[in-house]
Amino acid sequence: MTQTKSIRAKCLDCSNTSDGVTGCQETECSLYLLRFGKRPSGCRPLKAIKEYCNWCTNDMKDERLECPVINCPLHSYRFGRKIIPVVECSAQSVPPINNDLLVVGT
Repeated sequence: MTQTKSIRAKCLDCSNTSDGVTGCQETECSLYLLRFGKRPSGCRPLKAIKEYCNWCTNDMKDERLECPVINCPLHSYRFGRKIIPVVECSAQSVPPINNDLLVVGT
């Protein structure tokens, strides 16, 4: 999900309906200007998300780092950039080598 779509999803989550987003009175919210899922001139979505996450965690960086609300639309952007989850490799996920295809010396 893009930054602006994530903000829109969070605003819909907060106000429950599109009409609620349209009528939002929380002008002090860092997401307010971006609540329609569009980027007005001069607005920086990643900065707005980071500020929102700081507000949500009472400016406690450790809380933001270990944020347990993984279903929050802003979760992957909480550091002011998109966090891509690391996929662990295991022996089961690596396909076996087909020794019949190996060519040994000529």
